[in-house]
Amino acid sequence: HTNPLVVSNHCDSGPSAGIVCREGSGGTFRKNHCSRNAKSGVLCTGGANPTFEHNIIAAERVGVLCDEGGAGIFRHNRISECSVAGLLIQGAATPKVTENVFLENHFAGVTLGTGCSGIVLRNTMRFNAVGVS
Repeated sequence: HTNPLVVSNHCDSGPSAGIVCREGSGGTFRKNHCSRNAKSGVLCTGGANPTFEHNIIAAERVGVLCDEGGAGIFRHNRISECSVAGLLIQGAATPKVTENVFLENHFAGVTLGTGCSGIVLRNTMRFNAVGVS
């Protein structure tokens, strides 16, 4: 298990995800900028339980992907201009998503997929094709 503090980094134009948290990892990710990665800005999977706050995630396929039991706390982030979804929750993922801004995502601000749960509360969704799908 890991518990890093990751602050003020740029994770851009990678072949997969800008930041990957998996297999029970935790930590705090603050004031990072992810953009133009091939799959997602953030991947949270395999029981990972990180905290993401005050990050900017933009121009991704999926801004944040929570899958396969990924959890975590996502608060006060700005997620924009993603082609599929700002946030995609699926596959038994259980994140807590509060007080984020989902802006100008080309399909949905938040997409709730098969088998997910979690909390999506007090977020701002503006100028997305769909707010929550």
